[in-house]
Amino acid sequence: MARVTVYDVAEKAGVSDENLPAAYLQCDNTSGMRQIVDHLVDVHHVDEMAFVGGFDSDDVVARYVAFRKCLEERGLDSSDALLDDSFATSDEYMVGLCEAIGSGRLPQALVCGTDQTAFGVIRLLEEAGVRVPDDVIVTGFDGILAGRLMEPQLTTVRQPMEDIGREAARMLLSRNGEPWEKAERRVLPVRLIVRGSCGCNQKI
Repeated sequence: MARVTVYDVAEKAGVSDENLPAAYLQCDNTSGMRQIVDHLVDVHHVDEMAFVGGFDSDDVVARYVAFRKCLEERGLDSSDALLDDSFATSDEYMVGLCEAIGSGRLPQALVCGTDQTAFGVIRLLEEAGVRVPDDVIVTGFDGILAGRLMEPQLTTVRQPMEDIGREAARMLLSRNGEPWEKAERRVLPVRLIVRGSCGCNQKI
């Protein structure tokens, strides 16, 4: 697993308040990662986990930064927190995953930056004969419908998509066509949905 510092990744992605547009609306990536890590540690007694990025986006990088911080807060080793060292394309993470499978270096849990990445991870693990969640736990982030339709169902963090849409419309209407005078950033809460891919039997 690659050793990449939080600061290197954040700087690479340009994640900073100075780079925000005039109005910026997002889900609470930090809370979502904390909920995942707490659940894996407290419920499933996981002490070795890695993040699988899969996409180059500010949200995914922010989730990795939060994931790394959560590991450190729980007293867990974060030196190998990133499974692969690239957020560049949607399929480069597969290389790191294949290498981890082939060398027997899979951690107890793979925390994916998005649900779509988790789908690809689970498919690749199944093709390699690695069972989810028996051999390795997999979690996602976003809460899209497809996570409920797969087997096992995907443990994920659900974004409040309807609330995000309504808040975005309200923010635009409140300006009445006028630009923002200064940067405005709003963060909406998220909720962990536990299902079969982490070993829980709930179907939601």
